[in-house]
Amino acid sequence: TTVVARHFDETGQLDKEMLSTFTYNEDGKLTRYEFLDHGLWSSYSYNDNMLMREYTSHEGGYPEYDESFNYTYENYKVKTKSHLWSQMNAPEYWLYSYDAGGRLERLDYREGYLDEYHQHWLYEYENDGKTKVESYYTSYQGFVLVMRTVYEYDESYTLLSKYTERFDAAGEITKTTMTRYDYTPDGKEESQITQTLTDGEWINTDIIRYVYDE
Repeated sequence: TTVVARHFDETGQLDKEMLSTFTYNEDGKLTRYEFLDHGLWSSYSYNDNMLMREYTSHEGGYPEYDESFNYTYENYKVKTKSHLWSQMNAPEYWLYSYDAGGRLERLDYREGYLDEYHQHWLYEYENDGKTKVESYYTSYQGFVLVMRTVYEYDESYTLLSKYTERFDAAGEITKTTMTRYDYTPDGKEESQITQTLTDGEWINTDIIRYVYDE
């Protein structure tokens, strides 16, 4: 119901604390989020147990804006998503496609003023879905691979690792990263460690650790 983020300065001294609050309905679904120090709040509405709309307002900060996401469904799976915010002239659209097993197979994106979808995510599954390959393409000037990510899951489909390669327009790899996820014996997330391949060596570039009380 509440999260307090503590930000530290370069000397390790506490710089400021930022409070967020979460409100849920009787079914346990999130209905409101507030980031009090930034004048930011979001509301969520549901129909037939499915998220239909997200609305966000950012008042008194910079930049000020409001935005909304709206969803449609087919066979209880997201079919389309649209996004409009006050700093845009036209909405954005996402179109979701699924394979025969109900797994996400393709996600297409376009901006409102475009006639066609020009960003695409294609998904492949191996090892009974414990390996998922996500390939991100753009088609503004031909169908060009931008990024490929391989997700690995354990037997209970808990995420273990994420391996990402980024490509330039010529198809050459420009950046490679690996994130590993570790968990406590009772299944809580314990850490995320991201490494970047640099001059043939894996270098730690981002570390997140979680500590739990009783």
